[in-house]
Amino acid sequence: MKKLGLLVLSVLFVVSCGEVTSTSSMGTSSSSIEKVFTHVECNENINNYKVSMNDNIPRLNSIGERKMLVVPLIIEGYESNATDDNLSKLEKAFFGKSEDVEYESVSSYYEKSSYGKLKLSGKVTPWIDLDIKPQDLTTHASETYNDYGLFHVVDKVYEWYTSTYDDIDSFDSDNDGFIDSLYIIYSAPNFLLDKNLSESFWAMTSSRYDQKDLVSNKAKVSYFSWSSYDFMFQNYGQDKIDTHTYIHEVGHLLGLKDYYCYNEANIAPMGKVDMMDYDLGDHSAFSKFLLGWVKPYLIDDGGTINLNSFNETGDCLIFKTNNYNNTPFDEYIMMEYITPTNLNVDYLTGFKKYGMSERMFGFDSAGLRITLINAVGVDVDGNQTDDISKMIDLKFRNTGYVQEGYYNFETSMFNVLATMIPSSPNRGHGLFSNLYQATSRDLFEEGDTFDLKRGSVYRNLIPSQTNKYNKLGAGFFQFEVKVESSSDNGCTLSIINLAN
Repeated sequence: MKKLGLLVLSVLFVVSCGEVTSTSSMGTSSSSIEKVFTHVECNENINNYKVSMNDNIPRLNSIGERKMLVVPLIIEGYESNATDDNLSKLEKAFFGKSEDVEYESVSSYYEKSSYGKLKLSGKVTPWIDLDIKPQDLTTHASETYNDYGLFHVVDKVYEWYTSTYDDIDSFDSDNDGFIDSLYIIYSAPNFLLDKNLSESFWAMTSSRYDQKDLVSNKAKVSYFSWSSYDFMFQNYGQDKIDTHTYIHEVGHLLGLKDYYCYNEANIAPMGKVDMMDYDLGDHSAFSKFLLGWVKPYLIDDGGTINLNSFNETGDCLIFKTNNYNNTPFDEYIMMEYITPTNLNVDYLTGFKKYGMSERMFGFDSAGLRITLINAVGVDVDGNQTDDISKMIDLKFRNTGYVQEGYYNFETSMFNVLATMIPSSPNRGHGLFSNLYQATSRDLFEEGDTFDLKRGSVYRNLIPSQTNKYNKLGAGFFQFEVKVESSSDNGCTLSIINLAN
């Protein structure tokens, strides 16, 4: 919402620091050749956590055993919701087993999504009463920080916790001076259910960036999330525990952006099918690359490759620019084979968010998702950079802000962070309209071919080469990719290098 295990490509791995190379028997139409692949060993040195540390506002570290502090907070006038039963449900929602909730708990979801690389644990405190009234958030809202009054709440919660418990430093598992994450659950409903409440009573994630240089002898708060207890009941009713909103907000704590549109631009670049889009299913290959959970294979020549289910194995491909910087923070095209299994069972059961009249569904059959990534980074001065040691954020968003570089008025094209390229680009308004939701027919299936040759129906979905913010353009992708065969578990791709 708005924000303030194993790769099995039938290869032999030779693991080292930095890049990893492996060999695989690749077939072409004329012969069988030995092909050398390269993939990036993405880890804590080149992921979202590293980038956030460059600006001394660390995110939740996406690798290792990390701790969350969850504080249920009583809002005056809504004390009746602060029950022992809701407290027990919150404990299950965050740290329970898969079978304790209807979908997954926050911790079980992220252990599965990360292929075991991230294990979340922590504490849910008792309900606390700090005499906070709904109007306090409006009274204490800062125009300087646009904080919705939440900095005031965070300060009071932190003061209460550190005066009540002496273990705040135990939540700083990576010893960076900040607790891994703070999640405040308030006892009021969200503002869509109670018109007396301000928009502050929604689900948000932000940081105490105003205190990034504060010197303290205790672990401080960096990023935090804020959500209503009632998000537990938005999708399955009062008897079953729903965790989608909390999982989505933890994605923000990890540094992931929203993939849906905030404002009048009304675009839906990822087709609404992603945990960071409309809270559906697993995270995308791009998101997991940013978090250091997958090692995409870099394709720079032709051949035949077997690609297994991404959400089951982490298999994914990158077609790179000539000057690709070997990190997630650049421009490239990603491919992943999506199946409605594991965390993607959500695609079949559907999900209904507050404010929506209908349940959202995802891809009900398997297929190849092709995504254009424009994840160029910026430094502290807002200048575009490939230097990971200076990068503090990504330049572009999917969220609809019309800012310099975001919208090209000459070409009427949006420069967005992640754009799904549909196999049927001419139907409806395409993925640039908020009226559109991707379905399985937008995935590439057996017999489908993707290329950007002159006359290709996909060429218009790629930003122009004359755009100063893009390295790609239609001239970048010198390949033809065909789905030769597909199944419920994977597909076989033939790749022709058109430059040869």
